[in-house]
Amino acid sequence: MAIYGGKKMQIRQLSFLLMGVVVGFAGTQSATANEESCHWNYGAGCGSPDNWSHLSGHDGASYAACSAGKQQSPIDLDEGQAVGDAKPLTLRFNWTDWRSGGQIFNNGHTIQVKVQDENSLTIGDEAFTLLQFHFHSQSEHVVKGAHYPMEVHFVHKSKKDGSLAVVGVMLDQSDAEDASNPYLQIMQKAPHGSSHGSEQSAEVSLPPISPKGMLPLAAPLKSGNHEYPDYYSYEGSLTTPPCSEKVRWIVLKDPIRIPAAAIEEFHHAFPVNPGNARPVQPLNLRTVHRSWNAN
Repeated sequence: MAIYGGKKMQIRQLSFLLMGVVVGFAGTQSATANEESCHWNYGAGCGSPDNWSHLSGHDGASYAACSAGKQQSPIDLDEGQAVGDAKPLTLRFNWTDWRSGGQIFNNGHTIQVKVQDENSLTIGDEAFTLLQFHFHSQSEHVVKGAHYPMEVHFVHKSKKDGSLAVVGVMLDQSDAEDASNPYLQIMQKAPHGSSHGSEQSAEVSLPPISPKGMLPLAAPLKSGNHEYPDYYSYEGSLTTPPCSEKVRWIVLKDPIRIPAAAIEEFHHAFPVNPGNARPVQPLNLRTVHRSWNAN
């Protein structure tokens, strides 16, 4: 009986052990399934910015860089800490092409605009093609810890090597109501769609706006282009998953003021809480450059 009882106890212990393995495996499977079904967002829960690195795209692309990367964006732009050695920046847009059309859509994370034809940015001797621009609220970059109400990102791709350069422009609120303001026209036309999700709205045509009103005033050049003498520059990343690095950032020092109605229209699609701005990331060992001498 003693031997039999011992075997019975061993069998019972083995059963409990197997049950633990099964439960543990099921728990792992459940966690994996939850991660796979969880879509990144700006709120709380499994898709929050703190958890982006644990998720992956529909194509299996890893988002690990969102936490493992050392050159992440956005950052705090502190004039006193930036090095004043950047050269004047020339933005070269083919203004007339913006009037020929484009598409506006809500991708579930922002309002995005795809422009047609050739619009370019030149940094030194390198040319970049404008791919799209989109919006964040509140601003993702901060200046000495302070946010602007919104920020627009003009995303460009290098014609030379395919690398990305993003021009960030801070958007401040104006007391004046201007029905012809291009930002207001875009927001009034943009589909509200599904915010903070993976569903994309249908595309609508970009109204015939003038892109000159989308940038701060600057000194015009003989070529019809515009030179922006005051800006920050640093090496960073995409501010959304997969948070890919080696992105050249140009953030204009001066904001542009837009009607309060434009900001309100954006908030109809993306409410202030939680907004659609990634939290500020550590600077680490990077240097922020500025193109003007600090007082």
